[in-house]
Amino acid sequence: MKSPCLLAFAICLSAAFAASSQAKEEILHSFNFAKATVAPTYVAVNDSEGGANLLFLSGCKLSPDAEAPGGNALVFDGAATEPGISQRVIPGLETVQFKLRFKPSETGAPLQTLVALNATYELRYNRDKSALEFIILYPEKKYTYLRADVPAGIWSQAQATYKDRKLTLIVGLARKEIMLPEGAVLAPVPTTLRVARTATERPFTGSISELSISTP
Repeated sequence: MKSPCLLAFAICLSAAFAASSQAKEEILHSFNFAKATVAPTYVAVNDSEGGANLLFLSGCKLSPDAEAPGGNALVFDGAATEPGISQRVIPGLETVQFKLRFKPSETGAPLQTLVALNATYELRYNRDKSALEFIILYPEKKYTYLRADVPAGIWSQAQATYKDRKLTLIVGLARKEIMLPEGAVLAPVPTTLRVARTATERPFTGSISELSISTP
């Protein structure tokens, strides 16, 4: 039987470790698309972390979805979609984690951007391979990526993390990992967040209900 002193010490140590682990994560953006505000000329998704709204000027609508948290989701119609942009500038991130709940359509462009953060991080849907891809770009137009199967027409939850030179992609029970090649150096720069399309290409066709971005 453990002495009261040892038990108290173990409890304090456990609490301190938990607090330390939690303190390391900083949530930068957290969007609930089910609570989007719809106006005649735009759709705005509130950032619950107090940042600027994510604004879509065309190509999306709030639609009932019994499977989505809150009963609604934003539906994007591909080619007509302009990227959702947050006017809050995010600093260059050397580590990042995305959490996303989405449902891709069976139609649309072969490659469709879900989330893009500067010229460094991107989550995109590869329709031809029915897969989500987590991509990291670095100088000289080189990149490293992970791919996990994601069927069209079904809600999926994904978590993509880059930390300590390792990419991790989790979709359902599937977990993929890969290290950046030796010598590869990231050059992240301050930028704004883009959702459902890059500035000029790869529009997303499908639905999104939740998105959060943090530094793990």
